[in-house]
Amino acid sequence: MNVLLAIPARHQNKYLAEMRDAINAMSVKPYHVLYMADRPTSKERVEALSILDGDPLIEYFPIISKPQYVGRPKMTYGVEWFLTGHVRNCAADYISMHPEIDAVVFIDGDCMPEKDLIKSHMESLEGDTPKVTVGQRKESIHNWHDQRTKPGSNCKIFNELPTEVLNEVMFVDSGVVWTCNFGMNVAALNELRMLNKTLYGRDEAFSSDFLGTWGGEDGFIGLECYYYGIPVIALGKGDNGIRHKYHDRPHDKYDHVAFINFLEEKRERLIYLLNLYNMNNRNCLFIKREQLIEFGYEFDQHRDWGMLL
Repeated sequence: MNVLLAIPARHQNKYLAEMRDAINAMSVKPYHVLYMADRPTSKERVEALSILDGDPLIEYFPIISKPQYVGRPKMTYGVEWFLTGHVRNCAADYISMHPEIDAVVFIDGDCMPEKDLIKSHMESLEGDTPKVTVGQRKESIHNWHDQRTKPGSNCKIFNELPTEVLNEVMFVDSGVVWTCNFGMNVAALNELRMLNKTLYGRDEAFSSDFLGTWGGEDGFIGLECYYYGIPVIALGKGDNGIRHKYHDRPHDKYDHVAFINFLEEKRERLIYLLNLYNMNNRNCLFIKREQLIEFGYEFDQHRDWGMLL
């Protein structure tokens, strides 16, 4: 199985040497690596190429193109646009031109892959049926654990063996799909592109409704997968996560309340459109986020939501 490792990065050359070494130390290496520099400066290009020093596995892949549509444009002068979803869509376009690639794993430019990252994603993405995989984001502030594995977490999706996530509220609470460690096979990629083209008229895997302002694009792709019926598999435990370099969330780019409200608005529209096109394959009703979170963790995937209406 040929797995592409795609790494969107914005002003993150300071991590590149460590990332290069971590990639080359993997137990199973990716078929190819795209280090996808988002709108790099000339200085950043020269610096990155010097760090990579002709590494045969890692291709420096600058993204200069602008997206055709930006759904959450920033209105504050001087604040950079968040365009990582566009960069990931460029990776999807790359895959469409390289039919030898069977799957893609996305990590971020500030995330160091552990040795079994590709091996673990590969094992769960095998086959012709659409599948999406999510792995752990381990952080120093959590003693190099994923916060979803900590005591008290309502989103314990990781078990010893790979497990399909079937609890709707976990997706609604944005606790499942984090694109800092996220994979999909080509079948899933094609399904998502078809879904977004049908519902929104845009041939893309990652919704450009979330371009411009940081946050939400990963939670939304999880919602699309859940309601449409693409299995989302949480990888088993082991040395198959990423180690995230700690940084504060950018306050000039991130507003948690606005993000939650925007995602909820898009979720309601998504369910409406899926019903309109007979593509709501789990037959889910729209139930407000607050109700789902209040009651949802008490039920399994076979619950009857009629009591909440």
